[in-house]
Amino acid sequence: MSSRRLVQNAAVLLVVSLGAHSGASEPGRAPTLKTSIIPRKASSARDRASEVVQKTPEFSLWDANKKVTPSGAGHMFIVERTEGDRFLVSDLNEGLRGWVLAGAVVPLGEAEAFFTGQIKANPKSAFAFLMRGVARYENDDLDRAVADIDLALRLDSKYVPAFIERAYLWQWRNRLDQALADSTRAIELDPRNSYAFVERGVFEYNLREYDKAMRDFQSALDLGSQAAVVSIARGLIFLNKNDTTKALAEFKQALKADARHPDTYAALASMYLKQSKLEKALKVLDQAVEIDPQSAESHGNRAVILLALGKYDKALDDLDEVIRVAPNSTRALKERAWLLATCPDAKVRNGEQAMSSATRACELTGWKEPHTLTTLAAACSEAGDFDGAVKWQQKAFQLLADENPEKREWRKVLDRYKAKKPYHRLGLLEEMGLQLPRPGAKKSDEAP
Repeated sequence: MSSRRLVQNAAVLLVVSLGAHSGASEPGRAPTLKTSIIPRKASSARDRASEVVQKTPEFSLWDANKKVTPSGAGHMFIVERTEGDRFLVSDLNEGLRGWVLAGAVVPLGEAEAFFTGQIKANPKSAFAFLMRGVARYENDDLDRAVADIDLALRLDSKYVPAFIERAYLWQWRNRLDQALADSTRAIELDPRNSYAFVERGVFEYNLREYDKAMRDFQSALDLGSQAAVVSIARGLIFLNKNDTTKALAEFKQALKADARHPDTYAALASMYLKQSKLEKALKVLDQAVEIDPQSAESHGNRAVILLALGKYDKALDDLDEVIRVAPNSTRALKERAWLLATCPDAKVRNGEQAMSSATRACELTGWKEPHTLTTLAAACSEAGDFDGAVKWQQKAFQLLADENPEKREWRKVLDRYKAKKPYHRLGLLEEMGLQLPRPGAKKSDEAP
């Protein structure tokens, strides 16, 4: 089970996923990094091209002479290497790795058609409906994925893998209460299923029920889980409690479990960002981009740090890359527009391009997200359209709750637009009240 997950708040300087949050570059906004805090899906085109799923309910990997059986069905596997008629694969969810015969798996791109055929041959196969639902979910056909998982549970009301997958579908619909209920039901039916404990711990983490999450993560570890997400989430809980020593130990463990997991690098960088060690955070995210150049999350996170360091040209390059990989990322579109509209460096500003990005972000958010609208207002002001700037700033202002402390700042910005003055920022660090980074990091500050 894996896919894009809903936006949830995480640690002090973290938000999850790419979403329509206020930009890190807006006045009074601390920079935030993005991590999904979930078992990951293949983020790069290269990985997705080599993603496979199991063909039958009975499925195991071989690690040397040891048989390794994943906890249930529905997992995605990345083919790392081929030798004759067998594949070396890794399980994105449980941290498992081993060999499997090529005939035992089907490429993700062919999975929906394959399991549709299986359903026609056996309309009562809960496994076939589950796997078709997983394939559809991975390909973002979410409504039909929901229908398939529900059908699997109608056919088998005690089918644990379907409860686990449906829990993620509940989270997609922003129903963490139902997600918790389904993952709890999975544990009741199979108390030895380590992945069910991982899943419930993730939901508890997103609800900030950290003590419960830690208990479930420990249960998963006791049952043999090697999922990197367990260490990532545990580390973020320690980071939330300002215990950076334990947080760092967990993040290093996550790197051992899955050195390609972008969330580990986001978490590490967030720890350094929280400590105002921006150059160190940048080194970590450089590593993330080098490992997976197609990861929109890693490019987006690096852009946040580059903006904080005043490296605007490089930040713009990273934002452009995010939009290339994830063209509907409202956060990246908004950050790009804000940078092009308000950058302290006049050579970077471009009002027309800012308006294009901001308009697309507003379209994606239904013209109802106030921080996106105020970005469009800034873009209009840079392009010389002060009537438009006043219009969108006023609409954004009206959408904010009366008690929102941002209203005072936004009123000042509105007055600037009425006076036909664009909004240009000071350096981001000065706005945040952080000290400017000192050149020449010490050897002890090098990224792990």
